[in-house]
Amino acid sequence: TESMPMDETYWSAKFGLCNRNQNYRNKLSKRNAPISLTFASPSAGSAIVSHICFEPRKQTPYPVAIVSGPRVALYGASIQSDFHRALSRSSITGGGSSHHRRQQEEAENDMFLSTASAANETKGRNRKVSVLKPDRSISTGGNPAHCAAYRPGDGRLMAVGCDGGIVKVCDTKSRATLRTFQTPTNNTTVRSVGWMPNGQRIWSAGDDARLYIWDLSSTSTSGNKPVATLKGHGDTIRHVVLTQHQQEKKNRIFAITASYDHTLRVWDLTPFAADQNNNNNNNNNEKKALPTVMNELSIMNHGGPIESLLLLPPTNNEELLVISAGGTSLKLWNPLTGTCLAVIPTKHIKTITSLCLATMIRNNVITTDSVTGKETESKMFHKRLITASLDGLIRIHSLDELYPPSPNNHYTISTSNMGGDNKKQQSYNIPFVHGVKTSKAITALAMSPCNTRLIIGSTDGYVTVRQRAKYVPTATTAKNSNNKRGNNSQDIVPTPKPGTYAYFMRGANINANALADETDYVFNQEKKRRLTTFDKQLKAFSYGEALDAALNTKQPQSVLAVLEELGKRKGLLIALSDRDEETLEPILAFTSSFIARPLYSTTLIGVTYMLCDIYSHVLGQSETIDQYFRRLKKFVTTECHSQKTLLGIVGQIDAIMYAAELQESQIRMLQGDE
Repeated sequence: TESMPMDETYWSAKFGLCNRNQNYRNKLSKRNAPISLTFASPSAGSAIVSHICFEPRKQTPYPVAIVSGPRVALYGASIQSDFHRALSRSSITGGGSSHHRRQQEEAENDMFLSTASAANETKGRNRKVSVLKPDRSISTGGNPAHCAAYRPGDGRLMAVGCDGGIVKVCDTKSRATLRTFQTPTNNTTVRSVGWMPNGQRIWSAGDDARLYIWDLSSTSTSGNKPVATLKGHGDTIRHVVLTQHQQEKKNRIFAITASYDHTLRVWDLTPFAADQNNNNNNNNNEKKALPTVMNELSIMNHGGPIESLLLLPPTNNEELLVISAGGTSLKLWNPLTGTCLAVIPTKHIKTITSLCLATMIRNNVITTDSVTGKETESKMFHKRLITASLDGLIRIHSLDELYPPSPNNHYTISTSNMGGDNKKQQSYNIPFVHGVKTSKAITALAMSPCNTRLIIGSTDGYVTVRQRAKYVPTATTAKNSNNKRGNNSQDIVPTPKPGTYAYFMRGANINANALADETDYVFNQEKKRRLTTFDKQLKAFSYGEALDAALNTKQPQSVLAVLEELGKRKGLLIALSDRDEETLEPILAFTSSFIARPLYSTTLIGVTYMLCDIYSHVLGQSETIDQYFRRLKKFVTTECHSQKTLLGIVGQIDAIMYAAELQESQIRMLQGDE
């Protein structure tokens, strides 16, 4: 299917989503080129990428969670993370020879790097696909994870659904598991998890065809029992979405479940989303009883096993819309009325696995105020539906008929086709506008909340990140180039206007050495040496921060110098105390790795004594810390055994040398007597 020219240009130039026979690289500058990064998840080769989700922050950067295998890898927690550094080195540019550019284009268009491209990546100097170390990794205890969800608001907690009916609630900062829930059917898999808006309860659904509500503040006696169990589906619940909707002037919470039994069901979860503190602190001090049995508000038949759901953004006319993906078909529903509003042709040939919504920014529009007559320039916002499937195809569909393009990014759905008799409902036109073919089957897809980063996961554990090109105004570039260009190649930069800052600073950048002659004396002023981070911390008497900064440099001699300085200042005990598992791990790893080296052993032996005295009472509480202490004990025991063996050998050599000298002296004495 052919792409629409405008969408094809946008997605190819802004995200690099183009086929092999298309080349937009020559039209892009290094400054405003899109960025592409492909890496292998920690479980690549043994597990698929099951789910991708972004942290619900209100500002960038947006951390992302990659669910694959028995762990959830967290990337992009800060600008200094390895994830952002790898993105900064992966700009799609057109430098180098034509042969190199052609090889680079093939690798970028391939998106996941096929087997042939990966085999030749070292010869062609293309991107190297390797395991990108996550900022943090949440372990699930060996159970494969299938879904995850950040807590709304702060994103500090994460709910993870695993095999065996296990739902874990973990801290994304310390990686600690705070609560563990288990469904009554232990041998099932949890396929979807999420949070209530108040952040006090979570929900989960999976292969047992039930939707469970869990309470984080429940007591220990009933902690593993769900608050409510919603039954109705006859097969695996594959996806659940939660939405808030105004109905009868009340804010209600609805859950929409999609199952392999071909149906979508709508549930009212408003009683479970209420704040518990408000329920308990009423005048009569009575606790409101939660319902134990609930019926569906509506049931919709998709016509095939449903794999994914996508909740569309709210509109001004309070219409609730959701898109379901089952097999190779998409359908648009009004879940409250159970009406199918549109059947969307996709041209996929295998099961659609993921859906996401994107906002496309393009087309500068000049609007004139009817009162003042002032003209203002603004951008048009277009909504696009992105689908991905096991056939490796990424399809983009236009939602302009649902959301007419608007310069203020607010949308109102046209009501001409809504309401009235269901038999008179007119289908919406949601056309295909662009597509791209990848070399691997796609299992997960997500777009960042700021619509600048598209992340795609495959069946073999590889992840591709496409970051939108930066917007550079054309007028700014032309203006800057005109300022630098004169009438001919030997034009001099004009003198700034007197009274301006540029006039005051004129001559500051002139090279004095170039203007000096033989009679001038040139004095080169030495630049002041910049202090390292740990030197600054030592000057501020922040001993713990200084040791952490030295460990982050990955330079053993710097760490040794800081330890010796702390020993002279009698601040080593302060630097080693009051550490948790995350901050204690680097110093234990450094000590166990270098204690056997003669240059470091004198200092590290004292450090080891202090570590044993300070943290002996916490042994057995952390498997990671215990492992480092066992490793340290092994190195020390091996080194002591080696030293004893060497001392024994030295003693034997001394005895042999002494016997040889004694025998030689006796021979000389006998020769003298003769």
